[in-house]
Amino acid sequence: HHCTAATGEVLVDALLGCVDLGYLPVGQLQQQLLARAVEVVASMQPEALRRLCQALVMLEQGLEAYAAADDAQDAAAAAIRWEQRQQQQAPARRGRSRQKRSRAASTSTSSSTGASACILAAASLQQYQQQQLPQLAQAIAHRQGIILWQSSTQQLADVFAFIAASGLQPSQEYMATGVSKAVDRLADGAPTVSVATLLWSLARLGFKPHPQLLHQLLAALQRGLHLLSSQDLADVGWALCTLKHRPGSAWLGVYMQQVASKAAYMSEQALTDTLWALACFAAQPDREWLKLVLLAAGKLEVSNRNAAVMLWAMQQLGFQPQAEGWGLQQGAAGGEVQRAVEALLQNVLQAGGAVVEQQQQGTRVALAA
Repeated sequence: HHCTAATGEVLVDALLGCVDLGYLPVGQLQQQLLARAVEVVASMQPEALRRLCQALVMLEQGLEAYAAADDAQDAAAAAIRWEQRQQQQAPARRGRSRQKRSRAASTSTSSSTGASACILAAASLQQYQQQQLPQLAQAIAHRQGIILWQSSTQQLADVFAFIAASGLQPSQEYMATGVSKAVDRLADGAPTVSVATLLWSLARLGFKPHPQLLHQLLAALQRGLHLLSSQDLADVGWALCTLKHRPGSAWLGVYMQQVASKAAYMSEQALTDTLWALACFAAQPDREWLKLVLLAAGKLEVSNRNAAVMLWAMQQLGFQPQAEGWGLQQGAAGGEVQRAVEALLQNVLQAGGAVVEQQQQGTRVALAA
């Protein structure tokens, strides 16, 4: 409550601290804190603005986890899922806290437990998305435009990520100026994950920069692809495919090496998006790469839609199990790959044999007989 009259930096510290500990301000307290945030945004410097965006992303995701629960047991499970999501998801898309969370999330009303806490979270989420988020997004975007020339690539990337997630649609001029500045500041040593975040944000906002700017972003990204998490790699592939920009063969080669090294750690959706992107790029991986990725897919619990997309993508990437030299009928390794394919086919057949999915700007069609 003291923070409802605090300066911008103190307010940001309080919000980040609360959500990082899993304590979600809801109801009237949430309304007061975020109303204060709107007031102080106009005086924030680039780093405080970036950290405010982190706090808001984490707050919304925490409320979403609770709002989706129906009772106390579901609420506890939601807290665990949220914590796992925070640890697995790309930092800029969830807030950049590096501290390990040691407790489950809770709402700010200690007497509200179980279903009542879920109802309170759902009401707070609706209030945030319909009333507070539009005001905050407008204020943050306006402030970012004023302090643009003081901002680093990392700061710009995180603010753009918040703007993209908020649903706000900045002007083309605003985006072009911001991206140009972010590229100019790459020489200052931007973290690789910030470049990945920037690409993801541009795809979400539907803004494709000049090819020369994209080339510079990809060059900076290539030097640190090995530093990206499996989710970051998937987001980069999805973003480039959504922007309809095919990287060069050398860049794709490095990217596929990193995908192969992290495929075993990818989630179902991350692996699906990655394979879809590579298929859209008309990549040409070798047989060992295809087998390794198929084995990773075979160990996941995959939905019928994603199973269909994976099979379609693998076929586009050159997987031909009946062709000479694949050796799927020979040895333990061949048997594992064959079982992985059968598992994916079984998931598709459970949906009736054909799945058509529209995702973002591309249509993905997969058929299983």
